[in-house]
Amino acid sequence: MTLALVIDQDGFPVFSKIYSGNQSEPLTLQEVLAELKDSEDFIDRCATPAIVMDRGIATKDNILLLEQEGYKYFVIERRNSVKEFAQEFKSLAGFSESKDKHQGKLYLKKIVSDTKARVLVYSEARAIKERGITTRWEKNFLEDIKRLNDSIQKGNISTADKIWVKIGWLKEKYGSTAANYEIQLQPSNSAPQRIESLIITDRHKKSCKAEFPGCYVIETNHTDFSAEEIWKV
Repeated sequence: MTLALVIDQDGFPVFSKIYSGNQSEPLTLQEVLAELKDSEDFIDRCATPAIVMDRGIATKDNILLLEQEGYKYFVIERRNSVKEFAQEFKSLAGFSESKDKHQGKLYLKKIVSDTKARVLVYSEARAIKERGITTRWEKNFLEDIKRLNDSIQKGNISTADKIWVKIGWLKEKYGSTAANYEIQLQPSNSAPQRIESLIITDRHKKSCKAEFPGCYVIETNHTDFSAEEIWKV
C-alpha cells in the first residue's frame, strides 16, 4: 500500500490517506489537493500554502497543475539539471557561502528566469557522502561479479539459466552501478552448452551524482525569496 501524508511547516499531519500499492505516486497529487481544499481544518490553518514536494511526484504535469491552481512550490528538480549548469558547479563562481548545523558548509546561487527561480546548491557534506556511496557500491559490485566468475570457472555453476538468474540478482541489487557494465557469457569450445566464464565490459557513463557529487538544483516559483531562504524551505 501507499500512504499519502501531508504535514504543515511545524511537522504536524494535516491530511493522510491510504492508496493502493500499485498506484503511481505522481497521480495522487491532484486528489490530495482536491481533498485538502475541502478540509475546513486545512483552510483554517493556511489560506494559500506553499507546497514542498518530494521529487518523486514533481513531474512536469504536477508542476503545471500547481501553477494552474495558484500554488507556490519548492522541489529538487527531477531532470538532470545539474549538468545544465555544469560550468557553474565546476567553478562555483557567483555562489554565496552559507553554513548549516546539520549540512555544514554550503554554496548557493540563485538564477531567475521568467516566473521561476532555480537555486544551485553545492553541499560539502553531501559530496563526501555521495562519493563514499559511489565508491563503495562500485567496489562491492566488482567483488561480487568476480566471485560469480570464479565460481563459473571452477565449474561450480555452468548452465546459462542459473548464471543469468545470479546476474539478474546482482543487477537488481546494484542498480545503476551494474548498468555501467555489460556482462556476456563465454561458452566452452568443447561443450557450447556449458559456460566457462563471464566477459565483463566497462561501459561507464558517469552518472550525474558521480560527476557532480553534492550538487543539486531547487526549483521554485517563489522568486522573491533569497537563495538561502529557498534552501531552508
